[in-house]
Parts: sequence; structure tokens; C-alpha cells
Amino acid sequence: MPALQDRVAIVTGASGAIGSDVVTRLAGAGATVIAVDVRPPATAPDTGSDGAIIPVALDVTDAPAVSRAVADLADRLERIDILVNAAGVFGDMTRTDRIDTATWDRYVKVNLSGPFYMIRAVLPHMVSRQWGRIVNFSSISATKGGYKQAHYASAKAGLIGLTRSIALEFAPAGLTCNAVLPGPIVTPALRRAPPDVIEAARGRIPAGRLGTISEVAAVVAFLVDPEAGYVNGVSIPVDGGAMLLQFRFARRSRHDRPPAG
Repeated sequence: MPALQDRVAIVTGASGAIGSDVVTRLAGAGATVIAVDVRPPATAPDTGSDGAIIPVALDVTDAPAVSRAVADLADRLERIDILVNAAGVFGDMTRTDRIDTATWDRYVKVNLSGPFYMIRAVLPHMVSRQWGRIVNFSSISATKGGYKQAHYASAKAGLIGLTRSIALEFAPAGLTCNAVLPGPIVTPALRRAPPDVIEAARGRIPAGRLGTISEVAAVVAFLVDPEAGYVNGVSIPVDGGAMLLQFRFARRSRHDRPPAG
């Protein structure tokens, strides 16, 4: 029997490069996967298993809409076992004193408030069955800081705090909550970075290469597996060893120096 047979999973950010791979992988393990995104996948890929993929349009920053959607899904499918918060925003590289309020609010809403709204909505359904798996997507920037990424690093650091709090509060109810911290992963977003920044980053990673989408999705698949029930409240880097060093994904120039005085 597939590891996730009869399980129901929700994956946010399902149209993203990593999110879509997570969706396919969990469905391939037998789960019914709710593929959530502002613009969900138009068609469900063939997973080659008994699993199913159900696209759902949802803005995770809209708290009332999240509550309604999760309640409706729980009524229709009679259970929610797994939540993977892969929705996020990244890419605006701005020095802290130049981050405007609208950008700050957007990063916090998508990267931190959205996962909180989703977790809050699924918790009663997991607690009622005394079983649940929650995986949050943080970042190595959350622990090492982010050069010209104060908004991103701050929100992702908050997500680690949320992860640990959920693990502490709901472990007695049979739930686990863990975080995955990707390093530089080959995605369309990363490919838009300046080539010299990418090459410099590659040279600072002990593995000597960038990570792949499938390597991240594999860690998620492990964390939601029934056999991972004793792994709880941890943050797992998927970074080729980058956190072992003073890694920074950035180009520093004299023009980036803070003003004197």
C-alpha cells in the first residue's frame, strides 16, 4: 500500500516550481492532494498512482477565505491529514532602509501570516483525528540573515518560531510540525539572478553545486510520512552544507554601503 494511501494533503504555492513537485510526489504516494494557489494548476498531472490532485484557487493571505475553503474541503473529503505551506514570495533584493511599507507588508503576509492562517484552519481537523503533518517552507536566510533581504529573512525567521510553537502545543495530539530551509535551488526565480552572483554562491557551497527541486520535495515527503512521527519541531536545511560556512547570496559593492553618520 502506498505510504499516503487515504490521506488528504493541502499544498499551498502549488503552481510554483517546488510546490508543484511536492504535489506530484505526495499524490504519487497515494494522497489526495489539494493544490492551492492564487492561480492553481490548470490540469492535474498523471501521478501514476491511486492519488488524486484537486486544484483550488485561494489567496492564503485572506484569512476569512482560508477559513471558508478549509472548512469546505474538510466537509467534502471528511479529513485533512497533511499541510505543506510552500507558498511564498522572494526576489526583491533591497537594502533595509529602502524597503517600503507596502513591500514589507507583502512579504510578511505571504511568508508568515499565510502559513499561520492555513495552520490555524487545519488544526481542529487534525486534532479531532489525533494525527497530522505540517511542513513549513522557511529559508537558510532565516538563521543566517539575508543580505538585502531583511523583509524576507524576518518573515522566514518568524515561520521557524511558529513551527516550534505548533510542535510544542500539538505534539500530544499526534501532530508534527517541521520546517524545511532550502538554500540556493535551481528554480526559474533563481535563474533570474545575475550570473556572477549565482557562480559566487556555487563556489561557497561545500557540495559545489546548486540544489534541485526534487531534493527539496524528497525531504518534504519524508516529513509527512507516517514513519516520521518522532521528528518534530525541527528546521532541516536543504543547502548542500551552505549553513556550515559564512554563506551569502549577494553581490557586495561600494554603492551598497550604508550612508555615514
